[in-house]
Amino acid sequence: MLGLFATHAWQTHQRAVGLAEDRQRRHAAVLADHVTRVFDAQAATIELAIHKLAGHADDPGEELSRWFTERARNDPVVGAMLVVGLDGQAIASNLPADGIRYDDRDYFRSALAGSGIHVGPQIKGRALMGEPVFTLAQRWQGGVVVISLRTAVLETLFAQTMADDLVQGVVALYRADGVQLARAPALSQPINLRPDTPGLMQHIPAREGTYRIHPLVGGGERLYAFRQVEGYPVWITCSVRLAAIRSEWLAGLLPSALVALLALTLLTGAYAVARRRERASSVALAHVHAQARDALFDREAALAAAERANLAKSHFLGAASHDLRQPIQGVR
Repeated sequence: MLGLFATHAWQTHQRAVGLAEDRQRRHAAVLADHVTRVFDAQAATIELAIHKLAGHADDPGEELSRWFTERARNDPVVGAMLVVGLDGQAIASNLPADGIRYDDRDYFRSALAGSGIHVGPQIKGRALMGEPVFTLAQRWQGGVVVISLRTAVLETLFAQTMADDLVQGVVALYRADGVQLARAPALSQPINLRPDTPGLMQHIPAREGTYRIHPLVGGGERLYAFRQVEGYPVWITCSVRLAAIRSEWLAGLLPSALVALLALTLLTGAYAVARRRERASSVALAHVHAQARDALFDREAALAAAERANLAKSHFLGAASHDLRQPIQGVR
């Protein structure tokens, strides 16, 4: 019985972990798809801005600024939208002109040095009162077009997606180099991964998968699912604590444990009754055997006594016959 229960417990535990893996994979797929749509929409905006810039021989700043302002108003994830010239000064922006130079920003330098969409690290937006953002940027012939995305909006989306989970999860968005772009629950500072950090960094560039590690914060081993954001060097991870999975598993296992305990109690009682009956039967059988043995002994004793009596009788009769013959022979 204990062996059967142990087998059942192990099988249900493996099933609970497997279901948790599937759940995290689905979360990662849904969130990666949403982030892909967000990135694609902003990349299309950047392409359209570059097209508008190419179509203006004169200064396009005022018209683009109005266009940026309108688009940012209708998209809550967008923080700043701007065109930065080669000198690091803003040519057009949805924010008021403030004389900020951008040539010291990582996204500006990286976009100038490369091609395609560059995903910048999380920063405190200087034009957004220190609000955490990260950027999408692309070079054009006169500088860089930049869109900053509010991490808080993405983090709210992450939290809402994980809200239907039975156990509290953590969602994070990382660049391929381990730089964290967003996380829910949010932290005061992003957790950047080193190349030798266990977990995601050992799986990139795989498109998707799962792994288990002890994270840098939060404590306790966690189960992770990861998925790449389609078309971008960015990965999303969803994780839950294995202890929470086991708690859920134990709660589901409790009815089976009670049934097994009841069955074990009944079996123990039945075994005890059977043992008592077996002992009673053994005692009764031993009594019967003793009675039979005593009866056999009595019979054998009676037979021996009869034989002795017969022998004595024979001796007596023999002696009597002799004594009778002696007088008769004297008369003759």
